[in-house]
Amino acid sequence: MAAEEEESGLLNRFIEGLLVGDERQAWSLVSGSAELTALAWLARSLRQALRPVEPEPAFRASLHATLVSSAIPARREESWATQHRTELLIGAALGSTLSIAGVVALVLRRRQPARRAA
Repeated sequence: MAAEEEESGLLNRFIEGLLVGDERQAWSLVSGSAELTALAWLARSLRQALRPVEPEPAFRASLHATLVSSAIPARREESWATQHRTELLIGAALGSTLSIAGVVALVLRRRQPARRAA
């Protein structure tokens, strides 16, 4: 386990050396291990292939417009629910009250014939 951590640390220092531009120093860190050397070559190749790219201004503008336009309907739905919160709560309370009243009426009605027969 300690050897893996040491190799991981060496590879991390190698990558840091690549990032700051000190390749000679970086390669000296991994030269003792064939596995680390192979991983170092892979890291170097990936760094060369995957350079940061600045998007075109037209793409950025288009993306911004698309994101803003898709966010507007969500705001409308949210604001409707917020504006009508009181009405929604009153409706829910009335619906619950009527449901309970209906169940109570049904129970009372079913008990009445039992009382008449007794």
